[in-house]
Amino acid sequence: MAPTVACPPQLPEIDDNAYTNVTAARVLARALEVFGGLPEARRREPAERRVLDDVTLSRWDDITRRLYVPS
Repeated sequence: MAPTVACPPQLPEIDDNAYTNVTAARVLARALEVFGGLPEARRREPAERRVLDDVTLSRWDDITRRLYVPS
């Protein structure tokens, strides 16, 4: 199982605004797209090294789908 990384609710260096949130969600969505396009053997490597697992990929997908930006 990959280590759990806990982040503080807000870091002073990161501006928690719509642009930052949308950009982060787009980066995660693109990472999932690229990862999904890799051959199966290449997708197994990160899990074997304990740096990327199904829980993390699921969380990334959840973030990209649940992001809400008020208008």
